[in-house]
Amino acid sequence: MPEPKLPNEDDAAGPKIALSESDVRDAARLLQLFAVAIDDQAGISAGAGSGAGRPDLILRARIILNSRRQRGRYFNRAMFGEPGWDILLVLYVMQSRQSIGQLAKWIETPLSTAVRWIDYLAKERLVEREPHPNDKRVMFIRLLERGRSLLDDYLSGTPWDHPQDAGAS
Repeated sequence: MPEPKLPNEDDAAGPKIALSESDVRDAARLLQLFAVAIDDQAGISAGAGSGAGRPDLILRARIILNSRRQRGRYFNRAMFGEPGWDILLVLYVMQSRQSIGQLAKWIETPLSTAVRWIDYLAKERLVEREPHPNDKRVMFIRLLERGRSLLDDYLSGTPWDHPQDAGAS
């Protein structure tokens, strides 16, 4: 009787695909967002101190973005038409470039609206377009340092009460 063959890396993982460092970073951030989304669904909230560092500021931006999505579930989204703000928040939270199509999905707005707002944000020097290295049909949008700095300043100055702190006084 032949001896059983031990699985090797190729058998278990299937064909290998080479990923760039950027792809690996983007995948890690996506997994982090999935973890946060699961935490959000479970009602888990992380706290941020008054001396907020970048992780705390990103948490604040994520909470703002999630609350904006939540209000859209109860009220007509036309009441809150600020897709440019949502684009900035998504880019800030994701900490990576995003395709225009993905941004439109994240902010739940038509692609044409997202493109119009990206044009405006680019003119304000808050975001910039980057062509996809292999697919000329895809354009990436990334938050410029000016946009990140302004969001840091805004989020640092945002009054911050956590739900767990609300009943503590």
